[in-house]
Amino acid sequence: MKMNRREIIKQLALLTGGIVLVPSCDFSRKEVVHAYNKFELSEESKAILEKICNTIIPSDDQHPGAEELAISDFVLVMIDDCYSPDNQKRFVNGLQRFDTYAFEQTRQNFLSMSPSHATELLQNILDHPPSDDQDAHAEISNFEDVRYLVQTTKNLTIQGFLVSEYIMTQVMPYQLVPGPFQGKVLLSENEKINING
Repeated sequence: MKMNRREIIKQLALLTGGIVLVPSCDFSRKEVVHAYNKFELSEESKAILEKICNTIIPSDDQHPGAEELAISDFVLVMIDDCYSPDNQKRFVNGLQRFDTYAFEQTRQNFLSMSPSHATELLQNILDHPPSDDQDAHAEISNFEDVRYLVQTTKNLTIQGFLVSEYIMTQVMPYQLVPGPFQGKVLLSENEKINING
């Protein structure tokens, strides 16, 4: 069966118009703005993660912090690519419950906290020992997810910072091919070296 060009264009126009009229999917009450392969985040959850990372490695006059180096993106890619579905679920659950937990503990939303209060909250979460109770209530389970979020984010933030372009090019320059082997090398006191090389 042979179709002429006019008929094909007409059908494409109808199809395109139909797609435009289809209502968008509503994933949750909060709009999903960041969709990874295995989970989705709202704008608020992304902002909370960014603040957690920046609380762990803040910027100062001499060095950029996690926010300037986009470490939260590194954290999310690592969670999406390298963690099991169960741990991804724990991470996302912890992130969704984090602000509620922060408000219960401090009567402040995490995003409105000062750097010192945010640091104190994260330290209190990390200092709280994991529960050994097998019959833990939902509140304890939620806290364990929050604790898992903070501990995992801390580990990945440090890892992401140490392999960032800033560290590898300015603080401890990395040489892919360092040259011939030298058994004994004298180092000056201020020389920048990369221990990962």
